[in-house]
Formats: sequence, C-alpha cells, structure tokens
Amino acid sequence: MARKEDDATVDAQARRQIRETADLLLRKAGAYGRFPTPVPDLVAAAELNIEMDVSLNSGFLQRLYAELGETVKRALDKVLGVLDRRGRFIYLDHAVHEKKRVFLSLHEIAHDFLPWQRDLWAFLEESEHTIDPDMREQFEREANVFASDVLFQLDAFRDEAADLPMGFDTVLKLSRRYGSSFYAAARRYAASLGQPCALVVFNQPHPPSAKCLTVRRTILSEAFRRRFGEDYWADSYGPESVFTINRPEPGNAGFRPIPIRLRNLREETEEMRLEAFDSGFQIHYLVYPPQGSMK
Repeated sequence: MARKEDDATVDAQARRQIRETADLLLRKAGAYGRFPTPVPDLVAAAELNIEMDVSLNSGFLQRLYAELGETVKRALDKVLGVLDRRGRFIYLDHAVHEKKRVFLSLHEIAHDFLPWQRDLWAFLEESEHTIDPDMREQFEREANVFASDVLFQLDAFRDEAADLPMGFDTVLKLSRRYGSSFYAAARRYAASLGQPCALVVFNQPHPPSAKCLTVRRTILSEAFRRRFGEDYWADSYGPESVFTINRPEPGNAGFRPIPIRLRNLREETEEMRLEAFDSGFQIHYLVYPPQGSMK
C-alpha cells in the first residue's frame, strides 16, 4: 500500500485565512473553552444540519446528484460524507466511526463556511462549469486544516500540551478532552510541537505476522523538517528496523520511550526518544527529543 499523499498543507496566505475563519466559527458558536469541543453547536452556528443514519451507497448518491447536481460534493477519498448546500444538510454514512464523525462534520462545514469555497460552489451551481481536479484537491486540504483548527480550538490544544510531558499519554488525554479520535490528536500534536518531532504511521501488516512494515503517513513538526529534512523516513522497514523490532501488540501502548539516534542534515547524530502505540487500525510511532517537554 502506497504512502498517503499530503492532505493538510496549504500556503501561508490560505493558512491565515483559514485560521481567521475558524476563529469566526468558534466565536459564533461560543465554543472556546468548552470541552469536548461542541460540534453540534458549531454545525448550528454554520446554519447546517446533520443526518448520520444514511447509507451513502451509489443509489443514494445518484438520487442526490440527480436532484442537486454540483450541490453535492464528495468528501475525502471515499464517500463518507456529502454536503448539500442548498438543502443545508451534511449527510454522514452510518458506518463512520463515532470519533471520525467529529472531524468529518467539521471538514464538510468548511466547504460551506470558508468564503472562497462557498462562493465558488455557488457559482458552479448556477453555471455549466465543473471544478478543476487540482482545485478540488486544494479545497480538501483546506477543509482538513479548517477542521483541525476548529476541533482543537486553534492554539488551545498546543498550549495545553506544552504543560504536559511529551508522549502518547498526553495525546490520549487531550484526544478525550477535545472529543477527537486518537489519530487526529496525534497528528495535531506532532505538527504543533515547537521541537523536532515526527509521527510515523504504519499500515497494519497482512498477514499480522509479517515482518515488514509500510509507512502510511508521516507528520513532521517544522523544527523536525529544518533539522532532519522532509524525506527522512523510508517507505517501508524490514525485520531488522527499530520499528519492527519494537512493534507493540494490537491495541497495546507498547513500550515506554526508548532512546534512538537520528542523523541530521549536518551529518551529526542526535539522541531522540521513540514511543509506540497500536490503535488497532494503524501502528503509530512518535519520535521526540529526550527532554520530554515542549518548552
């Protein structure tokens, strides 16, 4: 299985605009400082409704497309959720995990609440034009950034994490506090650290006894990129790798942090810590400095 493409990088201008719009929705919903992040109030503030008990199969989607055309837009790689702008409804597939519904709901809100996306969809609804595939991909990345900003209340997640020890215990604690999935919290955690940090996510091997692990996605802090480079991690690791040797049991937090050494861009080796967690869906490894604090 190939490594997933980047799905959350936008340019600096879009990043500022997304942040401003996320702040607007959080304030409109009175969501700041409320835990878990009150998604129903955010949906209401966006003047949308949610239907979660539908099956987004081909028949359902064909009926929606026939009635609404471009009003319905696809979400993510699979059709897990669709947005009906005119009807003011978000439809989420009944099979979507409860924790994933939170992020997906905010992702779909973004397509209507980000003003430049809303304006373009409105134009397309009244014309014979369709959105360019590259623009659609950009909109998906912007929606992911918006969803993460809203769910983790902009800087609130980072600031709370700064006062806690580094590691997956903190990720789990904050995921429960904000009402997110472990995966969403781990991504936000790794990306927001002010120190070199990497989240390396592996696919579950098939069969489970396989001794080779393939990388699904990597999330790097800006400090990690500057020190170790963008392409530090390979696409797969064999039986002798530190990841395979220290692979935890499914559903197990694995081991306490162990020391490892990484070679930086100046060809110097640095000591880091490696921690593992198997969520049952993917295998996660967190790499961070030994001092154990974001400060």
